[in-house]
Amino acid sequence: MSYDNADKLTALLHNGSPDEMDAYLKRIANLATLPEKLVALLRLRIPNDTATRRAAMVVEDMKRIGFELNIEVPRAALRLHANGLRVPIHYLIPDTGWTVNRREPSHALEGTHLDHGDLVRLSKVCEIGRRLIPNEWPTRFRHELTNSLQHLDAVNEVWWLSRFVNPTDIQKPDRISKSETSPDWCFSVQGGQTAVGVNLEVKRRCGDIKRHLSFKERSDLFDDIAKKFPTRSLAGINVGAVTIYSAIDDEIENHSKHWLTEHPTVDALILWSEQSASSPPLVFVTRGDLEFLLNDCLCPPDEEDTSGVALFKHLIPNYPGFPSFGTMTCSRKPN
Repeated sequence: MSYDNADKLTALLHNGSPDEMDAYLKRIANLATLPEKLVALLRLRIPNDTATRRAAMVVEDMKRIGFELNIEVPRAALRLHANGLRVPIHYLIPDTGWTVNRREPSHALEGTHLDHGDLVRLSKVCEIGRRLIPNEWPTRFRHELTNSLQHLDAVNEVWWLSRFVNPTDIQKPDRISKSETSPDWCFSVQGGQTAVGVNLEVKRRCGDIKRHLSFKERSDLFDDIAKKFPTRSLAGINVGAVTIYSAIDDEIENHSKHWLTEHPTVDALILWSEQSASSPPLVFVTRGDLEFLLNDCLCPPDEEDTSGVALFKHLIPNYPGFPSFGTMTCSRKPN
């Protein structure tokens, strides 16, 4: 497929001023095909060749499972781009339960990772799925990806596979056994000179964004992980992988260590914060010599993952003119 129109459009984006960005987005809306629109949008965040390759993957994979992409670029993206930040490119996920129209302030939230997915992350996951689990992706994930309440969890679940160095023999025991005590993934990785079996349970705690807003109500970051590992594994290590949306601070790190002491069948916890520039991008807490083993098995996060930007709209309680709404930008890597 030719992307001549997208190529010409990309060439028009020079200094990224708000006016130029506004014109760019309007021109994208007039592009004839979805692949061309995706290429032009993805090039705002990732290299041209990568954007072109992934756009074709996204279109093909989402068509195969019957997921319709409803693309949105928030107006606030104009300001972000002008300030040197990466632009959030959203696709709408309806009926997730996250909306500013909720009466409870602690639930009146919407935005990236809540009721909108990040198109760049979806494009990366399509590439990961094709590379690591070609017999599973995307058709075996059709139910999860077309379910509004499970879509972002499924994207996050596949993304976590890429955090490990060259995983092989990848299996999905929870799909095979349908047991509540089966983890999401089992695979092998090379830890130094030794092959290591990893049993991985993945969680996405999107409600953790409430810590940014200082809400008292918080969810347990590690809920439902221990039950996936009723016993210690003789053939590998049991790992909980948790995606959170606020800082990995001392309180979270201490809580992680304490949680491990109370759940001896779990060998390690790996935490990733999507939106905190003040957090180390990847933190794991474990016991014994497993720390050195995991160091050999884990991939450092790449620039694409460490420079994400999210936009949230939230209710501002007790504000003159209530109900009033505010917007919040969370960036991993400010300019």
